Amino acid sequence: MDDDEGVLVTTKEIFELADYSVEAVETGRKCLEALEEGSFDVIILDIMLGDINGLEVLRMIKRLQPNLPVIIMSVYYDQDVQTQQIIAEEADGCIKKPFKMEEAISTVDNVVKR
Repeated sequence: MDDDEGVLVTTKEIFELADYSVEAVETGRKCLEALEEGSFDVIILDIMLGDINGLEVLRMIKRLQPNLPVIIMSVYYDQDVQTQQIIAEEADGCIKKPFKMEEAISTVDNVVKR
C-alpha cells in the first residue's frame, strides 16, 4: 500500500515478477477494507498516506489480525527515532525507500517464511 501511484504500480509489478499475488491500494481505509474482505499472507505498508498515518494503520491491522505480518516501507525510517522504535516493536520488517528489487523481495520472502 502506497499513496504514490508510481511507487504502488512499480512495487506491485516487482512482487508479481517474484510470483506473488498482489492487491495494491492507495489509502489506509482501502487497506483496512481489503483486509476485511480478503485473506493476505503479508501487508507492505507505507508510513505516509493521504488519509491515515501508516503507523496507525499498522496498529489497526495488528488489532484485527495480530498474526498477519506487516512490513513498513518508508523513506522516513532513518529520520525519526520514534518511528524506528515503533517499526522495531510493532512491524515485522522494514523496506527503506528507495529500495533495490532484490532486497525488497528478500525481506518479504523472509517474513512470509516465518
